[in-house]
Amino acid sequence: MTSPRNITFDILAHDRTRAATNSAASNFDRLGSRLGSLTSKLGTLAAGLGIGLVTGLAAAGTAAAVFGIKAAASMEQSQIAFTNMLGSADKAKTFLKELQDFADVTPFEFADLAKSSQRLLAMGFTAKQILPMMTAVGDAVAGLGGGADEIQRATIALGQMNAKQKIQAEEMMQLTELGIPAYQILADKLHMTVGELQDLMSTPGGGNAVFQMAHGVDALVDGIEHGTKNFKGFSGMMEQQSTTLMGLWSTFKDKTSRALMEAFQPAMPALKKVLDFATKAIPKVFDFFKDYWKQIGDIFKGSTVPNPDPSRS
Repeated sequence: MTSPRNITFDILAHDRTRAATNSAASNFDRLGSRLGSLTSKLGTLAAGLGIGLVTGLAAAGTAAAVFGIKAAASMEQSQIAFTNMLGSADKAKTFLKELQDFADVTPFEFADLAKSSQRLLAMGFTAKQILPMMTAVGDAVAGLGGGADEIQRATIALGQMNAKQKIQAEEMMQLTELGIPAYQILADKLHMTVGELQDLMSTPGGGNAVFQMAHGVDALVDGIEHGTKNFKGFSGMMEQQSTTLMGLWSTFKDKTSRALMEAFQPAMPALKKVLDFATKAIPKVFDFFKDYWKQIGDIFKGSTVPNPDPSRS
């Protein structure tokens, strides 16, 4: 026969076992809940990353398309401008391709080079003179740590000399301020001292005489690039700069722009038709809404709005 004491122990043991089991079950429930919550959060995160990735890719694709269309449109304008300057669409196409190839291997961007080339053509230089001149100017500016602004200033100075058909102190000083020793270079090319060159330039007609002696600006450009007996020259400086971070970034932008431009060029005729249609349709759309709202106004014309508070009537 079981004693009351043993029954009491059995009851206590059973209660403790049940309490331990319930506690373990509760702990497992909490663990399961936390794991479920973590899984849900991970799922939400993954979904968010997926949506973010798709959204990012879509935004990048849209930006690339817009950039490509702009590049193609810009090239179309350049084609028209250079066709007008060179007198032939084929000559313009060939020249622009040479300029693109030049931009691809230099730290300078095609758009800046195109603007400078247009300026030089407008100031009387021939297409054959442009790339050698841009090479000399580009090497000089690269060697001096400059950029697009300095290229513009140098090409303006050389262009003014050619347009005036004379070499004067004003343009020589513009080059000197950029860091190009223009007086020393030209004096060496003409077998003079700097003082003798300046004296000649200061005499009546001296600027024209120096221009003729220097074969226009050819002697000056050649000296800038290849040097003289007293000046080393800037040859090869663009190549060195093109391996720097800024140079590589410029080349990357040029090649990306060129690839996108070439990709979207075939679509230009269709895009122009769409824009032409939309431009013609816009006034009709506005006229429709204008008439629509006028009719709405006529319906309510003369009507009164009920007063919500009769005591104020």
